Amino acid sequence: MNNVVKGFALAVCAVASLAGCADTSTGSGSGENAPRLPAAASNDDGAPAAAKQQTNKRGFIVKQLGEQACFGGASKNCEGGVSFAIDKVEVDPPCTEFGSHPDNGHTLILHFRIATGDDANVVDQISGVINPFSFVEIGKDGVTRDTSFGMCADPSTNQLPDTYGPNQQYQGVMDLEVPEASGTIALQLTAAEEDGQRGWEWAYPA
Repeated sequence: MNNVVKGFALAVCAVASLAGCADTSTGSGSGENAPRLPAAASNDDGAPAAAKQQTNKRGFIVKQLGEQACFGGASKNCEGGVSFAIDKVEVDPPCTEFGSHPDNGHTLILHFRIATGDDANVVDQISGVINPFSFVEIGKDGVTRDTSFGMCADPSTNQLPDTYGPNQQYQGVMDLEVPEASGTIALQLTAAEEDGQRGWEWAYPA
């Protein structure tokens, strides 16, 4: 069984406490091939994930903003699984009327696109993989620090959903609080995959 699926039970309890009203766009996907992401609204440089991807010394696959990542499914192309991309990272944007920046740290707004395939078991694990508690920040000093759930964005507007369906596409944002205004964020799995992969990382700002 895929370690992404195994790790879901550990993360779902924490994610359940973040229930909110999601305003996301959904559409149909293809269950016969790796799910395709919808076109990015502000980034035309997205590229499909390669069949063979190398991890860095931390066990992460390095991604560019707008580049597809994936997990689950039948192969390294994630056939029938889940594809996603972070298109943009906003650093310390203006908050909503009742939102706020952290007293010590910075706000990151991550703009996500997610596409699901027809593997229902993998689809059910998305919230356990893509959630604020799975991210860490790797500072310029090389120190890895936890991120936390942010309070800047309106939780009722354009947030990612709490549950997902097969063969659909989603867009939304995630609000994080991080120690530094620039560096590297990593989405880490609860356990390493068989090939040693532990997640994905992105440099910001970009």
